Amino acid sequence: MPQLPEDLVSILRECCGFLESNDIKYWFGGGLFQCIKEGRFNEVQYSWEHRTEHGKGHDIDFYIMATDILRVKERIRNLVDYKEIGNFSYKLALRKNDQDIEFIYIFPAPIDENVVYFLGWGKKELWRSFELPESLRKRLYRHHLPKEIFGKDVIPLDGLSIRVPSNTYLKILYPDYRSV
Repeated sequence: MPQLPEDLVSILRECCGFLESNDIKYWFGGGLFQCIKEGRFNEVQYSWEHRTEHGKGHDIDFYIMATDILRVKERIRNLVDYKEIGNFSYKLALRKNDQDIEFIYIFPAPIDENVVYFLGWGKKELWRSFELPESLRKRLYRHHLPKEIFGKDVIPLDGLSIRVPSNTYLKILYPDYRSV
């Protein structure tokens, strides 16, 4: 596997170490995870190099259970050089070295104990089919997923063993996902 940018690996190591040392279940996900799973390391490198340009670069997404929100917020201050950016009800958004890191909260679905959900902000392809302009396509969305997607899967990554959601997560959230 090609090497990831050293500073990116450092942030992954710090965040995973923080979560594991505080006994907080987490899963690494989002577009950066998708690129890594698909072996698109040139895109990861490009994203890292252009992370400071508006609208470019991947953020680092971690998913945590909503029951751990307060513990994470209380203890995150121990991480050096991480600054909180914004105040959101569905995630904790941080920045270190011009890199955005998000801890997205996973909530239990109120009707079905086998389902969890999380909220996100972005442009959904569905709205493109209605020919809505780009500016109107950005919105808060809610994804419901089977709870077992957030199991015990891990990927080895530059000397790390990082918890990740199952491949079903990528197939649901990224319909163009191509398994390698």
